[in-house]
Amino acid sequence: MKLSIIIPVYNMEAYLMRCLNSVLKQDLSQNEYEIICIDDDSCDKSLEILNQYKNQNENIKILVNETNRGQAFSRNRGIEEAKGEYIIFVDADDAIEENKLAEIYDLSKKENLDVLEYSYKEWDVNGDLIIKQVSNNRPVTKVYSGKEYFFLVNTNAAQNDMACVRAYKRTFLNDNTLRFVVGILAEDSLFNFCVYQCASRVLYIEDEIYRYYRRKTSTTKSEEQRLRFWDSQLIISEIIEDFLDKEEDLKYKKIIELYYKKYYRAAAKLYKEISFIPEDYVFGCVSSEKALLAFSIVYNGFFSHKLPQNLLEKLSGYKRIIIYGAGQVGEGLSKLLDERKILNWEMVITNRGNEKYKSIYEIKDKSDVIILVASVLYNADMVNIAKQLGFKDIIDMRYYAEM
Repeated sequence: MKLSIIIPVYNMEAYLMRCLNSVLKQDLSQNEYEIICIDDDSCDKSLEILNQYKNQNENIKILVNETNRGQAFSRNRGIEEAKGEYIIFVDADDAIEENKLAEIYDLSKKENLDVLEYSYKEWDVNGDLIIKQVSNNRPVTKVYSGKEYFFLVNTNAAQNDMACVRAYKRTFLNDNTLRFVVGILAEDSLFNFCVYQCASRVLYIEDEIYRYYRRKTSTTKSEEQRLRFWDSQLIISEIIEDFLDKEEDLKYKKIIELYYKKYYRAAAKLYKEISFIPEDYVFGCVSSEKALLAFSIVYNGFFSHKLPQNLLEKLSGYKRIIIYGAGQVGEGLSKLLDERKILNWEMVITNRGNEKYKSIYEIKDKSDVIILVASVLYNADMVNIAKQLGFKDIIDMRYYAEM
């Protein structure tokens, strides 16, 4: 078997026939390649369409997930099932150009490649060409090691992380246990990063083989989506950091560091957009504590769950908010309140040794006031002081902080 085409399918009845027709109009005989379609518990007629095509084409195989598991899981399942020497991925709402499989296989086989990367054209939903996508300054016509290729691409050109514009040697993927990380967004980026750290022979060609169809999607992310994107960026940066720690070549290490910073900065930007993190949220990253503390630099504080919505609503009902503590936690808390447009706060300390802040002992009017004790080490003592001074509404913010 020369090639395996892996197509994850989830509610793609509107586009699936176009995709299947494209992978069938090829210049290899059906006994030379297989089309593995993984239906991810679709709710529309996708599975029905797949069965119709399977009945007419002997090289189509259908796998069905009992529950919706996501694209990464489906691709991994396809890899396990694959018998071809080389594997390519096609998204069910995209397509490939006619009569291109022989070129992919023959060149990959001739050069004994681990990875063959090719170009693509971008189309709109109506089938109109948007852009001829050929990356400038890309290393062409020469076989490189994975690390050499990654270095050149990230130094001279924009990195294209789509798994669908590459052919991978199946034994290479299996020998290096290369699989997509399940449960994250942008899994292609991490997969191909790991691929290039292991590959010995990589080649790029400018042939436009893949047809990418851009569908209109909302630019507004929900709170849950922002949280998932943030967690995904953390997972990606965490795994890249592991490679960074092990790399001994200082020149190459600098390129990995730049790549790592791209995802870490993206995570920092997403963190700012999240209102709060539910206390029962299960982090995908290896170390949730590390992930949370990493963003203390963003707010100069240690708020693991940011601020729950019910607390934000409660704070909005007070005439005055007193942040008791001017250290890192207090500074972080003040920035979080500013971000949420809660501006009626002031900061105090215990004993006035700093002209910038009042002492809590100087506050005489205790009506309609809430005290937010902002300390990790001295919170218990500060809560007692606030109580002794007669403040009724006191919240120990240590509950929302990480040490």
